[in-house]
Amino acid sequence: MVLALGEQPAWTAAELLAQVRAIVTPWGEAQKLLLITLDEAQDLPQDVLSGLRSLLATPLGDPLPVRILLVGTLSLPARLRAQAMEPIAQRIALRVRLYGFTRPETETFLKESLQDTAKPFADDATELLFHRSRAIPRVVAALARLAQRSAQDHDGPVSADDVARAVAEFDLR
Repeated sequence: MVLALGEQPAWTAAELLAQVRAIVTPWGEAQKLLLITLDEAQDLPQDVLSGLRSLLATPLGDPLPVRILLVGTLSLPARLRAQAMEPIAQRIALRVRLYGFTRPETETFLKESLQDTAKPFADDATELLFHRSRAIPRVVAALARLAQRSAQDHDGPVSADDVARAVAEFDLR
């Protein structure tokens, strides 16, 4: 993170934390925030999550202009409920759960977001894509791109066979 902010990181954890505070404290005065986004947060090592606590632990009345966005699967809330994670869980100000697409939303997504591509999706291809992706938007998008690429080899719309090849290539189990 310090590298991304344009600095050479300190060697020890205490020095690194002081360095981060020195970098971002002036941002608060300028009404700016540092947003740290951690995707696949359910897979982060315990020490990384604990380190986040250190980053957010500031003296009372001296808020650090840092916000952390943890993005993960359904196992993330369960992991945060563990007793060792209680100090992190207490600092979560907002929890949001995003649901997968409905069948009509999947159809709309395929029509609107992939409209620049020459091939539409056949109904059976859309159905297979919907089920195999478990309606997770980014999986739908990834499978759709792979199926579109597979469909370049033949005339007509993207078929269920194209989606099946995309599923195999994506290694979706």
